[in-house]
Amino acid sequence: MTCLLNLDWERGWMCTQIFEGHSHYVMQIWNIRSLDPNYTLEAHSKGVNCVDYFTHGDKPYLITDSDDQTTKVWDYQTKSCVQTLEGHTLNIYAFCFHPELPIIFTASEDGTVRIWQATTYRLETTLNYGLERAWTIEYMKGLRRIVIGYDEGSVMIKIGREIPVANMFSYGKVIWAKHNEILTVNIKCV
Repeated sequence: MTCLLNLDWERGWMCTQIFEGHSHYVMQIWNIRSLDPNYTLEAHSKGVNCVDYFTHGDKPYLITDSDDQTTKVWDYQTKSCVQTLEGHTLNIYAFCFHPELPIIFTASEDGTVRIWQATTYRLETTLNYGLERAWTIEYMKGLRRIVIGYDEGSVMIKIGREIPVANMFSYGKVIWAKHNEILTVNIKCV
C-alpha cells in the first residue's frame, strides 16, 4: 500500500497528515484538504499517473491517464466513464484540459502529444518534435499557448498551428520566433 505524507515546511517539515489507500505509486495529489477521498474509481488496468478536475459547459468532470496507454474522461457526478482516449503506444504521463478552448492534450512516453476535441473526443492531431519522452504539459492562462516538457528539452506551441513558438534543447540552445524574426541564444550554467 502506498501512502502520502503532508509535510509542513514552516514547522521543520513535520508530518501533519498521512493519506493512505493507494495500491500503486502516487504521482499527483489534487485534494489534500481532507483525509477522506471524495470517492474511489477503478479506472485503469495499470497505474494511474495523473488525475484532474475540470468543468466543461455546466458539468464537472475528472480526467485520468495511465500506464495502460489510455486517458479517461469521467462524469464527476455519476462516476461513469464518458470516454476513453486511445492511441498512444507507451505510458501517458500528463494531460491538459485547456480552460478556454474545447481541447484536451495528452503527453506520453512515446514522445507524442495528442490533441483531442473535448466535446466529440475526436483526435485532431498528433505532435512529435523528436525530443524523446513527453513528461509534462501545461497551458499559459489567458494565452493560446501550451508548454510541453520532454527528456531533451521543452517546446511552447501556440494553439492554431503546430509550429513551436519557442524551443529549448537540453544542451542549452533556445530558439524562438518574434514577429518575422527567428532568434537564438545559448545558455550556459556556471
